[in-house]
Amino acid sequence: MNQYIKDVCNKSKNEERNDKDLKLWAEGFLELHTPSRSDYAKKYEEIIETLSTNEDSLSDENKDTIDTIPKPAVKHKTSSDTDTLVLNLKSYRLKQSREENIKAYYIFNDKQMMDLIEKMPHSLESLLKVDGFGEVKVKKYGESILEILNEIK
Repeated sequence: MNQYIKDVCNKSKNEERNDKDLKLWAEGFLELHTPSRSDYAKKYEEIIETLSTNEDSLSDENKDTIDTIPKPAVKHKTSSDTDTLVLNLKSYRLKQSREENIKAYYIFNDKQMMDLIEKMPHSLESLLKVDGFGEVKVKKYGESILEILNEIK
């Protein structure tokens, strides 16, 4: 076995490297390396000061105006509603993909599904505003998707 290893090493075109050579290389790299000496606190201090002066410049009148803007009443979905929607949409997606013999994410991917759940479109026009849904997808899958979404509303 020893003879075989020696023969392979002798026939090899790669030059031999021993621990001494590797140590010399490592020491050479360490000599060339210079650590970065950036003071990040100083670098970003000016930006922080600018931001704080902008906040101070807001007048009390503007703050009152901002606070008095009415917020629309939105029915918040519970996590169980969201879980149900995810399940229903995934099962619909799987069923459709098998019928059409395509990948499930071609119909809509998980990110688009979460955008659907967040925006909760109520019409085909509002479904067009959901990321990833163009005219073709809305025409093809829109009614079914809206039915699934309306089950929770």
